[in-house]
Formats: sequence, structure tokens, C-alpha cells
Amino acid sequence: METPNTWTKSLNLFVNFLVVAGQSDETVRLRRAQLGRLACDFPLGPDSVIPSDLLGWLSRSEWTSETRRSHVAAARRFFSWAARSGFVSDDPSNGLPSVKSPHHIPRPAPDDVVMNCVAQCHDERTLLMLYLAAGEGLRRGEIARVHTDDIQLGHDLQNGKLLVHGKGGKIRVVPLWPEIAQLILRHSPGWVFPGQKDGHLSPGYVGKLIAQAMPGAYTAHTLRHSLATRLYEATGDIAIVQKWLGHENLQTTQVYVQVADSRLACGLKALGSPLPNS
Repeated sequence: METPNTWTKSLNLFVNFLVVAGQSDETVRLRRAQLGRLACDFPLGPDSVIPSDLLGWLSRSEWTSETRRSHVAAARRFFSWAARSGFVSDDPSNGLPSVKSPHHIPRPAPDDVVMNCVAQCHDERTLLMLYLAAGEGLRRGEIARVHTDDIQLGHDLQNGKLLVHGKGGKIRVVPLWPEIAQLILRHSPGWVFPGQKDGHLSPGYVGKLIAQAMPGAYTAHTLRHSLATRLYEATGDIAIVQKWLGHENLQTTQVYVQVADSRLACGLKALGSPLPNS
């Protein structure tokens, strides 16, 4: 649906505000879409939205807790800015309740699923995307922005590193598998996945290609969970996993790691007895 003219100026300026604030392209597009939906339901303009109406709009039953939480964040950010910028006389998001964060569980794609997808993938571009997601733990947006200039290699492809352009413009460096380095080096200098979005493919299209190569509900993000789980199994160090994935919060990393039953059994053996020794 087309955004009402009564919202156009404020939303365009708010998008500029988010860009200047360093928000990622994905976040900017998400907030624009969420607020566009709000605008269509309140066509008289931002200043027509009162607290009770906003609360009712956010309480729709078909939304998951995560979707509701994201829309609340969008409303708070926009109306706080709109109040400071003179587009609304009062901020209707004041007093909105905090939405309880849903309890997430790790969703790693099983090893056999990953191996089958790689074995059956005959498209070189998609194959490299699978490797970057499962072997490097990159997000779809990070995969889209891989550039040949981001590769740092040793003399024989060993000890290579990959510069990753993460969320919010944050940069991190991760070890680069020689096998993945070889796949990247087959490409001409420049964007590894050229496209129409600033010269490279969009994150959404990268996610679509990976999802098409995988069965069921497995996605690029489940491959990121797979890398996190395998890395923790290999090192036993959650801090390494956190740094590799580029998480600011250790609690976020814990959502990605699935602890194997065998590791729990090792914990039982390490304890030695069911009760503390006196």
C-alpha cells in the first residue's frame, strides 16, 4: 500500500535520521516497512495517533512476540524522534509496556543436512554462499557484502583472514578456511556477489538463494547456528564463539549454541556424585 501523503515527509526524514545514525540497510528497510504499515492504518498523519490507538494497533493477535517487540521498538524510536522534530505534539509511545523477549532455542541445521545441501548444489554462486554461512558463520547481509579486498591470505592460503562487514557498520575479522578462499579467488576483483544493491546482491536475495538450496525450514541463519554449535563443541569457549559471530552480548551467543547430550553426560562424570562432597 502507498504511504499517505500526511506521513511522507516525516518518514523520509526519519529514514535519513536512521542512516546518519549508522543503522544497517536491513534495519532501515524494516523500520520503513513497519512505519509504512502504521501510516496506512492512521492516514491522518503522525499527530493523529493517540496512546490508546497505538496500544490497540500493537496488540493485534496474529503477531508473534518477536514481531510485536520489533514494532514497539520502531514506534518508540519514530515517535520519540517525531516529538523532538515537531511532527507530533506529544509522544504516544510513552508508557508502552516492555515486550517480554521470547525464549529462543538454538536451531542449527544438522550436519547431514548441511553436507547433503553442499553435495547437491551445482550452482557455484550458491555453493559459496553455503560455505560462507556454514563455514564462516556469516549473516546473509554479511555474505552479500563480501569483497575480494576483504581477504587477507598467507603464502599458501593458510592462516587467511576475512574482513566481515557486520551490522551497523561494525567490522570484525574471522579466520578464513583455505577451501573458501579458493572459491572466492575464482571471482574477478570486486564484489563477490555483484548485483543491483550498491553493486552487490541484497541480503534478502542471498537468503532466498540459500533457502532454495536447503530442505524444509532451514535457512541461512540456521547455518550460522550450525557454525556456532560446532565451534563451541570444538573449543568449549563461548567467548570465542561470541567474537567470531560478532555479538556484543554473550546472552545472544548462548541462543546460537546447542549443547550436545554427550557434553551433558561429560558434566555428570566430572561432578563425580549427585550431591556435594562434605
